[in-house]
Amino acid sequence: MSRVVAFGKKTNPNIIVVVFHALSDRAGDNVADAKMCTRGVDGALVVLPQSPDECMWGPPENPRFDWLVQRGTQDTADYAANKREMHRVLKARMAQVNEWLDQLLQRHGLTNSELILVGYSQGAILAALLGATRNVLGVGLAGGVPNQGIFKASIDAHIGGWRGWWFDFEEFIPASCYKQERLTKFCVVNGTKDGCLNMGKNAQMFAGFPTTWHWKKGAAHCDIFTKGSMTVIRKWMQSVVLTKFGKSSGKNTAACTHNL
Repeated sequence: MSRVVAFGKKTNPNIIVVVFHALSDRAGDNVADAKMCTRGVDGALVVLPQSPDECMWGPPENPRFDWLVQRGTQDTADYAANKREMHRVLKARMAQVNEWLDQLLQRHGLTNSELILVGYSQGAILAALLGATRNVLGVGLAGGVPNQGIFKASIDAHIGGWRGWWFDFEEFIPASCYKQERLTKFCVVNGTKDGCLNMGKNAQMFAGFPTTWHWKKGAAHCDIFTKGSMTVIRKWMQSVVLTKFGKSSGKNTAACTHNL
């Protein structure tokens, strides 16, 4: 990681919350939101990693970061070629972040069952896929799981804009992840006018997990990163942690939907 910001219970935490930033963002830019969505989660260490790779936006003296930097040398008019490139990049990043998470948990004597992942926009891709495959306690998402644009090296630019394409991210979640004795719990906060989302694909991917959906009526992608959304994630997280350390609610795959 190019930088790691942490706050909360740095010694003997009961739970670790890891927050993944959005595309063209920085770890430090998310501290206020991270504090809002973890306030009142007793015993939590909150960690915000920053991608090692700079994105193409932002001046060198004030860089921003991208979790999924692509080579862009494939035939970008070919969806299958774009998917292969996106999966190559995502597979490598997941392996790197998995190793980092392993070390973080080991350092504090905790396991995946004491780990909650939070992701904003592009960071929601990592949070969702890592959370499901690691069988973490819970995953909170805001503005995700989003589509992704494609980098085209010959013009040194992204194509597809912010809307991008859905690159079958569900293929990273093996069927066995939906059959765990304790299923990862999800909280997904999105806008009903978010053009960066494939809502149908998201619904299919999370259908086998206990998922709480929150929809902000009329909100576009950038409208979702608000105090209200962070409050939704905070209340969900408090409930998940209370269940973990209090009375267990058992295995439940029912999905709930609320409007903001």
